[in-house]
Amino acid sequence: MLSRFCRTTNFAALLILTAGAIRAQSPAWNTPIYDPNSKSYFALVERDSAGYLWQDANNEARSRQYKGVQGRLAVVNSLQVHEFLLRTFHPDKEVWIGLRYWCQQHALEDVTGRRHTKADFQAWARKWLADGFACKGGSEYMGVGYSRASYGFGWIGEGIGKGLNAYFIEFPNAR
Repeated sequence: MLSRFCRTTNFAALLILTAGAIRAQSPAWNTPIYDPNSKSYFALVERDSAGYLWQDANNEARSRQYKGVQGRLAVVNSLQVHEFLLRTFHPDKEVWIGLRYWCQQHALEDVTGRRHTKADFQAWARKWLADGFACKGGSEYMGVGYSRASYGFGWIGEGIGKGLNAYFIEFPNAR
């Protein structure tokens, strides 16, 4: 009955029956959204409780598949991808992406292993960029994420012990 009701009323949110209670969940969690510019699908994965460490988000993203394609933390390497994520998901929480800043090498690297140069696309938050690339507490690297959209939706670097409640997952070239 609930299934027939949901199909006929065309809800924007998906309804999930859990332990006798109905809970609304964002469509982005279950159905990645296609970006024609990058030819990738993206989704925003959120957690209500304790946040994800960057490495945990990376491992979880790599464990997921969509249309037979392995997921990864989203690689944001162009203004088009940056704007797509903001326009499509407009997250009001900090969100991990597939970049790390290696402290000793002073190098920015994405989850594909590609090192980025100063000439490559970057979207650092002004406040964070003004504070510099100081790795604290002897961290080997800092995970890179987005600040809240309401705070300007720019990249921020966080130490390996910092947990964020969401990450962007990408399924590159899924068809």
